[in-house]
Order: sequence, then C-alpha cells, then structure tokens
Amino acid sequence: MAFTSHLNSARWHWPTAASIAAACVAAACVIGVALPRTYRAETQLYVTVQADPGQGGSTQQRIGSYQELLRTPVVLQPVIDVLGLRTTPAELADHVEVTSPSETTLLDVIVSDHDPQDVETKRLPFAEAEFGAVGLETMLSAGLRLVHSGDLTLPVLLRAMSSRPAEILGLPQGRLAVGAPADLIRFDPDEPYVVDPEKLHSRCKNTPFDEARMQGRVKMTLVAGAVAYE
Repeated sequence: MAFTSHLNSARWHWPTAASIAAACVAAACVIGVALPRTYRAETQLYVTVQADPGQGGSTQQRIGSYQELLRTPVVLQPVIDVLGLRTTPAELADHVEVTSPSETTLLDVIVSDHDPQDVETKRLPFAEAEFGAVGLETMLSAGLRLVHSGDLTLPVLLRAMSSRPAEILGLPQGRLAVGAPADLIRFDPDEPYVVDPEKLHSRCKNTPFDEARMQGRVKMTLVAGAVAYE
C-alpha cells in the first residue's frame, strides 16, 4: 500500500485510534488507583546496650530484637500521618518487613566493665551490696562464646575488643602496624577450662562465671613489647 493510502486511512480512522488510546489510559489509571501502594524505606538503627559480663551471649540477641521497634506505633504512626494512610499502626505492622544486611555487625564495641569490689562489700544483703565484679580476666573467654555459638566471627570479636575501641578513643593501640605500640596477646581460642575464682589474679574474687566452663585462654600478654603475662 502506498504512503498516500496509509495517510488517507489514518485520516478516516483517527477518531477510533484516539478512543482506543483514551480507553487504555483510563484503564491504567483505574488499575493504578485500585492497586495498593507500596512504600520502601531504608534506615539505620544505632543501639547502645550496656550488659554485665554475666549475660554472656545474650547481648547479640537483645540488640537484634530492636528491629521489632520498627513495627511499633511509635515508629509507624508518624509514617501514617505523613503519607496520609487510612490505616492503623497495628494493620500497617502486618505489612512491614524488617531486614538487615547479612554483613551487619550488631556488636561494635565489647568491654569488660571490670569493677572489682572488696569482699566485705559483696557479703551484704542484696539491696545493700556494691555493684561490680571482676571481668577483665574472663572477657575474652566470655566473648568467644559468641564465636563458638556462631553468633560472631572471630575477626569481628577481636575488632570489637581492640581496634574499634582504640579508633573511637583516638588511641594508637589496637592494631598491628609499623610504629604502633606492641600491645599484643597470644591465645588459644579453643582451650577449655573451668573458672576458679581463687586462681584469678584480681584481689576481688567475685565473678559471675564461678565454676563456669569456658573456651579460650590467653597464653601471653605483651605491653609495649615487654612480656607482662605468660
């Protein structure tokens, strides 16, 4: 068919084509209104949790549970107000999916909270006894519980106990580098032992790990390159 024939045909049938196009646009609008809207939001949640050494590996799970905060009315009601949604926080919570990247590190810093107390101050009634216990000597073993249980990898644990605290405080320690202070430890992450308070080096023998079965022992400690413990 010649070009002029196509042109003449289009002139005669343009009302039909326009009607079809209008119908398609209207159908798309109706479908768009009928389908539920989907919103996607990304956020970062920073949580600080202080836990005594006796809580062991529970801290990781406690921090993970903070993801559930994103399904509470405290978070969802402002979202409803801003978006003008006709729903309740409880109804919206059923459609909220909360995930975190697989490489998310929940534990950023681990400290011992070492706070030894005199024996006499601990032998008082519970309400009158002083807070605090030895934590430095059992810190690594307690942290390794998270590694042996699969909650943390060993590099993440060591970072949380060494390089990351030093980075926050602006200290040169906590890293292996030329010119950095030679503050190092040599340890066996798998050696089993039972905590005996009487063998602790601290003058305070109060420990939440009394007779606990542990894995991982420090074999040598270097401070500024000199052997401080072996």
